[in-house]
Amino acid sequence: MLFIRNNIWLAFYVFLLAGFASFIFILTKTHESIRQDVQLEQENLTRITSNSVEASLRQYGTLLDILGQELLHEAKFLDRDKAIQEIDKLLNASHTTHNLFLIDLDGNIVATNSLSQDKRESSLNLLQNPKAKESFSLTLDSNAAVIGRTYFSYWESALIIPIRKTIRNRDGQPLFVVSLTINIEKGLPFFSKNVEHSADYSVFIYRERDRYFQVAPKRLINDPAVYEHQFSEERIQESIDYVEKAYNTSFEVIKNKQIITTHVTGKFNDDSQSMMSNFYIKEFQLWVGIERDTQVIRKKFFQVAANLSLVFFFAYAVIFWLFRVISNNEKKKEELLTYRATHDFLTNLPNRYFLDNYFSKLEEQDSYHLLFVDMDNFKSANDNFGHDYGDQVLIEITRRLKLSIQKSECLIARYSGDEFVVVAFNLSSFEAERLAQTILEEISKPYLMSGNRLSISASIGISHCPTDASSFEEVKRLSDFALYEAKQNKNCYAIFHEELKKRYLDDQSLENKLRDAIKNDEISIVFQPQISSAGVLSGFESLVRWYSEELGSIPPNRFIPIAEYSGLMPELGRHIIRKSLDEASKVASDSFSLSINVSIKQFFSDGFVEYFLQQANQSKIAKSRLKIEITESLFIQDLDYVLGMINQFKAEGISVSLDDFGTGYSSLSLLKDLPIDELKIDKSFVDDIVEDKDARLLLQGIINIAHKMGITIVAEGVETQEQKQILDGLGCEVFQGYYFYKPMPINDVIKEFN
Repeated sequence: MLFIRNNIWLAFYVFLLAGFASFIFILTKTHESIRQDVQLEQENLTRITSNSVEASLRQYGTLLDILGQELLHEAKFLDRDKAIQEIDKLLNASHTTHNLFLIDLDGNIVATNSLSQDKRESSLNLLQNPKAKESFSLTLDSNAAVIGRTYFSYWESALIIPIRKTIRNRDGQPLFVVSLTINIEKGLPFFSKNVEHSADYSVFIYRERDRYFQVAPKRLINDPAVYEHQFSEERIQESIDYVEKAYNTSFEVIKNKQIITTHVTGKFNDDSQSMMSNFYIKEFQLWVGIERDTQVIRKKFFQVAANLSLVFFFAYAVIFWLFRVISNNEKKKEELLTYRATHDFLTNLPNRYFLDNYFSKLEEQDSYHLLFVDMDNFKSANDNFGHDYGDQVLIEITRRLKLSIQKSECLIARYSGDEFVVVAFNLSSFEAERLAQTILEEISKPYLMSGNRLSISASIGISHCPTDASSFEEVKRLSDFALYEAKQNKNCYAIFHEELKKRYLDDQSLENKLRDAIKNDEISIVFQPQISSAGVLSGFESLVRWYSEELGSIPPNRFIPIAEYSGLMPELGRHIIRKSLDEASKVASDSFSLSINVSIKQFFSDGFVEYFLQQANQSKIAKSRLKIEITESLFIQDLDYVLGMINQFKAEGISVSLDDFGTGYSSLSLLKDLPIDELKIDKSFVDDIVEDKDARLLLQGIINIAHKMGITIVAEGVETQEQKQILDGLGCEVFQGYYFYKPMPINDVIKEFN
């Protein structure tokens, strides 16, 4: 289904092709069905016509038998007058209009009905007539009625079929011949009706004995010349061979079993094609045939095909319309999804994805200033007034940004929570600085919403393409460095300069060396003991160290930010987790806890939870003795998502410690929402507690609240006995600092504590 949605018109054309193939298949089957129906109808008509012809001929044969018997009685055939009387009497009794003749064995007509006495046929000698000689001779040799060749009678102006029969004595000796002439129009009305009323088919009778038409097809039936035409033996044999092959049997079997055969052939005396059905009447050695122009099949087929085509094209018009509707809907949906994917849902500004896409299509030589705008202490708006209020502020900030750039060619994007990017095209450095100042002035104006007044400011970092860098990613990164400098003073802007560039290049070099250091195992772990208020070992915090043979010792606050900027943090974090667990497992005691610091970048990296739990399961240290240390800044991200990840650790028995409490943006109210087990008081609080009474009171309040919530307090940076005593008096349970132990490598830990 997803494939069809993504390739809707390809699916339509496949469907159209399949439908067209089906349509052709249906038309083929329809044509075959119509042909079979026409053939079946024609074969049924052939059988009916043959039965009618055979019955008529038998009836005429019976009439000849009756005449013969009457003429034999009292030898009337020897008396011409009596013969004429018998002929007239029979004609009157049978109500027929045909002519009857008495013929002697020499072929002379002896007598006929009285109405024909003046006609010249009575003076003809059949043995001297080329057309009659062969059939008359056959009559003399046969006991059955014999049908003569059809001829045109000028005196009757009609086509005549003669039927003759030899009358014999009891010894079988021939005495005389009786003959009946049939006017086709009157004696075989079936043919005349076909001629008058049927435009579809034509009936004919063909004489097998001498290859002449007995009755020609309707278009030729009244043409005397047709009856003089004798078919060639070659043509007849070709037809026989074709029929034998088509019906897979011999021609004699077809005649004897009186099988109706049908095949397509050329019309007699015509170049068009016809479907011809034939039936053999054995008694008279006649083939009764019906031919129908194949155009009848085509006509019926085209009528059906036209209807099917209308249905097909109407159906596909509807289907095309449906596909078009689906395509338009999918296109709108895709455009909407693309818009949502490339725009911020709250402010409707382009987002990071849009920026990356947009600048990937720009030429590197395109000139623009990039202003990285970050709100100062924006989180206080959410903490003090709620997230809905914070959203309203962001919308207002967006409006003010648009107001600031309305006279410039600029692109605004919401980069992250309270960070915005303004890309200004075709501005001089002076104009870019003036734009930055305008933005600062607009944003610093008070915000009056929902009855609350809020004042915030912004910091801006500025860099230029292609002066500072040629790619968008590099320009953005340099703006970020400039932003960092502006953040030191807040509510100001800073322009990227060579000193920052040098720092950037130094960071690039350090980043490359850090990559090598991780691969070459130059990153080491030290452990700082944590001592309980009772003076015994409570646990260790693992801390990362890097010693380079080339650079010497590099402090964590120098290389950790670079790891986070460069995307190395997940790899570095996995190294820290693995090495901390491996080395800590060498300590013989099983009563201590192990705390491992986790950065924001590492926490949100793909597979972090799975990797940590995998390493924990493989370690000799029980998961109940493990802690992950996270900072307050983690919770300014997606709180629900963060809580979900933390709960996964909690479910495995791993404790959670909140590090550097009080240095970020968290408030005490946050503690009730966090499933933490331990709260670490930052060194900045500890440094002031000896001389600052307010600091002691604030710390006392934090500890009391934490205790009520079942949270253990750990004090960091304890360096004097006096600090330890005050913290102990305030209810702090665990201490960590140089007063007790400095961070030490694992071998020193083993010596000290094993």
